[in-house]
Amino acid sequence: MQSDLTDDELLKVLKSRPDYFAPNIYDDELDKLITERGLQTARLKKQKFLWIMIVGLVLGALAGLLVVFTTLPLTYPTLALFYLAYFSFGYIVGMHRASLVTQTYKSGRHDLTAKLLPSAVWWNTMWYPFTLRPLLACQNVELQMLLHEGRVLELEAHSRFLMSLISPARMQRSRFLPRLQNNIWLSWMLAGRYAEAAAGFSSVDLTKTEKILRPILLNNLALCQVKSGDAESAQKTLALAFAEVANQPRSFVRPRLEYIQASIYLEQNELTSAEAAIEKAKSLAEKIANRELEAECMVLSGRLLTKLKRYDEASLYFKSAIEIFSSTDNTHFLSLCFAMHYYAQMLLESGQEKSALKVMHKIADYNESYRQREENTSQRLKNRLRSTATIKSASDLLTLSERETLIELGTLDT
Repeated sequence: MQSDLTDDELLKVLKSRPDYFAPNIYDDELDKLITERGLQTARLKKQKFLWIMIVGLVLGALAGLLVVFTTLPLTYPTLALFYLAYFSFGYIVGMHRASLVTQTYKSGRHDLTAKLLPSAVWWNTMWYPFTLRPLLACQNVELQMLLHEGRVLELEAHSRFLMSLISPARMQRSRFLPRLQNNIWLSWMLAGRYAEAAAGFSSVDLTKTEKILRPILLNNLALCQVKSGDAESAQKTLALAFAEVANQPRSFVRPRLEYIQASIYLEQNELTSAEAAIEKAKSLAEKIANRELEAECMVLSGRLLTKLKRYDEASLYFKSAIEIFSSTDNTHFLSLCFAMHYYAQMLLESGQEKSALKVMHKIADYNESYRQREENTSQRLKNRLRSTATIKSASDLLTLSERETLIELGTLDT
């Protein structure tokens, strides 16, 4: 979809601080529909579990009668062994499928992950509640996919639907609640609602939160503070986060914390410290094969080199980052926008205004397509929630394959 912004308007945008975010279109109507259907799904899950227990008891009673009134060589231990094998089969297959999805996702093969997810979620939903753990693992990958693809509306909808499945009596005691709240606040941050998101992250009592989740919450809070221009608060939050991972040298959060630290140094024009922090973050990202974070570090390197007026070197870093963000296996549309904007600023500063405007037109076209996609998603979600078709899990609300029209906007031919 084409944007109607003029060159003069785009130049004005280009000369300002980049601030791209997702459309903020999660409204009260959608929230009400999600809550209602979530409660309905929770009731269906309870009824399904009850029927499983009833059928099991009936079969057990019939087997007992056969033992008493016939000479069949059937005993209760044999019956118990049959049930154990039956449910173990469902659990093992569910775990295998969830493990395959998780490994494929971690390897960066997102297209293949999107193909494997539906069958894995279907299997683990059918065997629920015996396959609760693998089902949660699949849903976690779904949430990460939504985050990487900039599907902010679906990220919040998915998280709120899962939250509605938790009974009010268990809500405050549920260890899953902070995880779901984190996803919701993260979607707010990506939609530019920095103050609300920061308030959410800050409201969590870390002493009552899972150890593995604490640095994640602090990381997101620090990132939110950086985006809102509060570097001083972000530095204090980072200190707490680094303390949490001090004894975790392989923590997957540490590379992200180093990246945020590098961002703060760069904003404060502490270029020597920024360069060292960027290299550290990039090195750690390479060790955990996080291509997206590597690309974000490349963008920081490009910005640093631009400040030093080393434009040819900066251009190489920007183009490498944009290539990664544009790849079909690892797409993060918001990161792509920021990378292209900083690249365009470098082009403008180095006297290549025509090329800079060409990049900005691509970004403007992208933003228009992105906005239209999210609005279409909102309508699709509402139609799905209004329909009478059964919603077995939050996965039924998602579509993970509509991205081709946006990816091509990331290609560079300046």
